[in-house]
Amino acid sequence: MDSEDTCEGVEEKLKKMTQEGNNNGVICHTTKTPPKGSDTEAKQKKASAKLTSVGPNATPLPDWCKNLEGGEWQYGERRTACRREKGRRVEIWKLQDGKVIIEGVIWYIEANLVVADATNTRQWTIEETLLPYKMEGSAAGATVSGAAFCNNSCRAISTDYPKQIMVLDQEITGWGWFETTVSERWQKEETLTNVFRVHGKPGYTLDFRMVQGAKIRCDRAVPAQSVRVGCVFPQFAPTMTYQLTGPYPELARHIKMAQESGLPGKPGGAPLHRLTSPVDPAETDYITRNGDTACPNSGAGWTPRPPGKQCDEYPFRSTVEGAYTAGSYTPDDPATPPTRPYQPRTHNANYCGSFPSPVYTWDPTWDPDPVGYSVCWIDGKQNTNGGLSLKNKLYSPERVLEGDAFFVSIQ
Repeated sequence: MDSEDTCEGVEEKLKKMTQEGNNNGVICHTTKTPPKGSDTEAKQKKASAKLTSVGPNATPLPDWCKNLEGGEWQYGERRTACRREKGRRVEIWKLQDGKVIIEGVIWYIEANLVVADATNTRQWTIEETLLPYKMEGSAAGATVSGAAFCNNSCRAISTDYPKQIMVLDQEITGWGWFETTVSERWQKEETLTNVFRVHGKPGYTLDFRMVQGAKIRCDRAVPAQSVRVGCVFPQFAPTMTYQLTGPYPELARHIKMAQESGLPGKPGGAPLHRLTSPVDPAETDYITRNGDTACPNSGAGWTPRPPGKQCDEYPFRSTVEGAYTAGSYTPDDPATPPTRPYQPRTHNANYCGSFPSPVYTWDPTWDPDPVGYSVCWIDGKQNTNGGLSLKNKLYSPERVLEGDAFFVSIQ
């Protein structure tokens, strides 16, 4: 996550410096929890409530970020990562009359925000704010400066983190602006964006801290998008929403029944994972395998389509949890014919029609079963257009690539 606690071993460091003729004090950083019910805890809560934006541009913190406190990166959106750490503390040490003492302490909140640009999709920013909320002893005159940098397939457009004096209740800010160098079709790269900070005070050795940024992925690998490069945080699983009263009610109803029977993809449960067609047409297309397994057009399990209906399968054929890949994903043996590794289910005949064996009708009173897949006859146009909506509203704009997790919500 970030650099180590530099206050560890500071007493030995000071004594060694003195033996070598260096009489400077030492600045270090650490994380501590204020005592419960203390004045420090009260000030920390007040400062935490005050810190609602980050960086020199005062970028508002997302609501889901405002109460974070442990310092871990969180992802509440596909293009936003945030962290906050409440218990940060700068300690100012000195050797005085042969004794090592803490001369001063600065308690502060640290917040970082990384945002991928939804318009200039190749670019992103990282911003930082420090908010001192309690200063003790000889803390006056302590300074902070820094820089932001990235690694792997990226370049800095601009970075600005000038030296600033740590003053009680005054925000210290810095930021960096970056761009990916990804350009080749099907290329995708993960990049770390870090903030390096220097804490100083005249007469004291400098102290260094690095906050390792959230890992962002930039790509030109979204199927059906041959030109546009974009960046997202794949750690966040986006959600596709269908409505029971929307343009695809039969599709939505089938997904709802399938999820209620225990199949994955519902928010709060196990996600689905994207499956894409191979770039090389000579390779096996497992999306087709999934479709042929769940809804065969001929042979075993085949049944004539009712007029105006299509066979809809869930989990989607474009997921690893699809009918074929969930049970026997064998990319090293493309000659393996589609099989039904798990018994397929359907639902109320009034909604889904009838299917031949081995498809069985699910009883809603049974315990949920996450293994298998579901089929249902639904309106053909809803099936086709609902699938296009999945691509146009989730897969493409959210840059959901092979293996990325996502959910499906029915409202």
